[in-house]
Amino acid sequence: MNQKNKKDLSSILSMINKVMHEFVMQICILLFVTTFISCTELNSMNDDDIITDDTNSEVDDTIYNHLSINNFVRDIVNHTAFEGFGELLLPHDDNSSYYNTSLNNVGSLMPYHGHVVPNDVVGSLNRMIDDVNEGRNIFYDIYSEEQKQSNTAKGNIGLFYFRGNPGAPFTIICPGGGFSYVGSLHEGFPLAKVISEKGYNAFVLRYRIGGEQIATEDLAAAISFIFRNAEELGVDTDDIAYTGQSTFSGGFSPSFIAVAANDGIVNINTVENRVANLRNAGVEVEYQRYETAGHGFGLGTGSDAEGWLDLAVEFWERHIDSGSIQTTLQEITYFWNEGNIPATTVYNVNNSNYFDPPEFRPNMVYYPVKKGVKPKGAVLLCAGGAFQFRSENDGAPVAEYLNALGYHSFVVNYRLRPYTMQEGALDLARAIRIVRSHAKELNIDDFSLFTIM
Repeated sequence: MNQKNKKDLSSILSMINKVMHEFVMQICILLFVTTFISCTELNSMNDDDIITDDTNSEVDDTIYNHLSINNFVRDIVNHTAFEGFGELLLPHDDNSSYYNTSLNNVGSLMPYHGHVVPNDVVGSLNRMIDDVNEGRNIFYDIYSEEQKQSNTAKGNIGLFYFRGNPGAPFTIICPGGGFSYVGSLHEGFPLAKVISEKGYNAFVLRYRIGGEQIATEDLAAAISFIFRNAEELGVDTDDIAYTGQSTFSGGFSPSFIAVAANDGIVNINTVENRVANLRNAGVEVEYQRYETAGHGFGLGTGSDAEGWLDLAVEFWERHIDSGSIQTTLQEITYFWNEGNIPATTVYNVNNSNYFDPPEFRPNMVYYPVKKGVKPKGAVLLCAGGAFQFRSENDGAPVAEYLNALGYHSFVVNYRLRPYTMQEGALDLARAIRIVRSHAKELNIDDFSLFTIM
């Protein structure tokens, strides 16, 4: 590793340490940087590091049952859906003293956290059980067998994956716990469940307990793992924040910060000084101050912080690349090859002020939903005009409106006079056929395809 890389890595680790040490909830929790990745586990990559996604692979017919708040901690560890990693769902390396604790009292496992809601905890565990029932892999080792043999503590590390839409951006959640435990049950899985339900991919990192340095190393390894396996995991790595500064500057990533005034661990004055310093440096910060939610409030259910995660995701969405989902459909798709348009009407010269010139080729204009938005369906719009013209008000404005609601929108520019209505209808039929042929990559089905005329 050269000196520049070492310096960059040192700055990055320092910044992550500050964020984790202050236990500030930020949706932009991760600091991604190519140099950072290449300086960590990437250089030691071997065949063991490459994953094969088990989603939709052949599975048996076993259906794993849900948990309830009437179950016990031991039921999590022993649940067959969590075989091989059940212990890593829990806060401590050794949780045996809590095995007989009812999940209705699960908050007792995480003394630094407040407003632990058993139903939120159990709901997120059941979401993972559902994913296993559907044949999805929910847990990934981020270290190779060789790495785990050389350092046995790395056997207690991994990523829990809550899938959103294929190809959507992702986040990694690093639950708190003062480096004496990892509060995934409260500050990890419930958050990931909500984020994934909004269409984004979410990972919860189970890092090593014992200190900032080793936890940061695990975060670095997790980021490297996801980037190496982005295609198999089905995540977008384009919309990632970068920072490497050891001091605040205008290049620092936009940040969402939430804290409660009665936090007994984090001094709110320290947080507000941080917010002021960032803003003075020209960094965009959305700061949410709550009064009574305490420390480590998770989703904030039942507290004055309830709903903070919705605000955080909205903030994140404003800074995600506004690009659209990946598809082979073009912005403008012509229905027929030039010189091969099926027609019964002969139209060579425009001597009657027809709306379109003779060289017009029927086409459709595509308004795709944005990356990370789960499509509700597709709508084909045929602008009106008594078959004499196509009204501008019925095309693009309507498409943009429906697009904002989550619909792929297509404005169909069909043939007008002097062509017959049958020829115009043939263009629409062609449009429908083309969209249906791309239904899978558009993440829609035939039942969610609509035509507005």
